[in-house]
Amino acid sequence: MSRPDAIKALTQSLARPVSCGLLAEAHAYAAIVATVARATTASDDLEAVVAIWWHILVEQVRAITVRRDVVAHRIRRTLKPMIGTHQPWNVLMATAHDLNGAGNFPMSENEVASIVKTEVWFALPHPPGRYPNGR
Repeated sequence: MSRPDAIKALTQSLARPVSCGLLAEAHAYAAIVATVARATTASDDLEAVVAIWWHILVEQVRAITVRRDVVAHRIRRTLKPMIGTHQPWNVLMATAHDLNGAGNFPMSENEVASIVKTEVWFALPHPPGRYPNGR
């Protein structure tokens, strides 16, 4: 292989959009195939090289997804008692964004705000049987 750094940079740049659902896996796979085809020599086994780099991308996506899930869980766990003590909205948002930052920003601002809104909504009093999705 003549340019493994180009393929490594590509897999690193594709991992976050794929893990967030912003980029389809098929498109990421096509990008890897095109980059590997340009970067390999005629003597390289194209299929094997693509399989290796695809595996690397899948592992990076898995790591980001786990980090996103852990941060989301920390946000929910931290907000529940704060909502119970009627903390102001800006304090809830600041705390959630601080936790996202402590996790190296695996989620976007909109995703963090959505978690806060959902937790506040579920903390509100509702008539029995009115929770959506069985929660």
